[in-house]
Amino acid sequence: MTEQQHFVLEYLRNQYAERNQFYNLLGISIDWAYNGHSKQSMFVEQKHSNLHANMHGGVLVSMGDSCMGVACASLGKQVVTLDIHVNFLANMTPPARVYCEANVIHNGHKSIVMGAKVFDEDGRTLGVLRSTYYVVGVFEEIAARLPDTVLVRPR
Repeated sequence: MTEQQHFVLEYLRNQYAERNQFYNLLGISIDWAYNGHSKQSMFVEQKHSNLHANMHGGVLVSMGDSCMGVACASLGKQVVTLDIHVNFLANMTPPARVYCEANVIHNGHKSIVMGAKVFDEDGRTLGVLRSTYYVVGVFEEIAARLPDTVLVRPR
């Protein structure tokens, strides 16, 4: 891992640990985040279950949205979710670790389109997501280290 990659990853881990209480509530860990890509993991427990004792769909959507948001942040952009689409493909019964990977599809000045996949320890896809984000600000500390990223600061 380069020094720049390490800085972005640790900066985002610290920001989300301190400022995003929902991350802490769910127990999401940022495993990787750089240049529009993110990988996260969480241990799904019984408290994350639905009526049928499977992982609740809201947990899957929250993990996907969070992972895509971190991928946006790894570009130096602060975003809010405009829309999200999810396909639930399989379920899983806690306790187990689940993972999410997100990648940028479109990196515009005012909007970003992301895609994500949530999967279990065996690599079985539980759901796929696609979301549009609106750029509301800039993470200056990251932007300063990404010379190839063109950032338009919101007015």
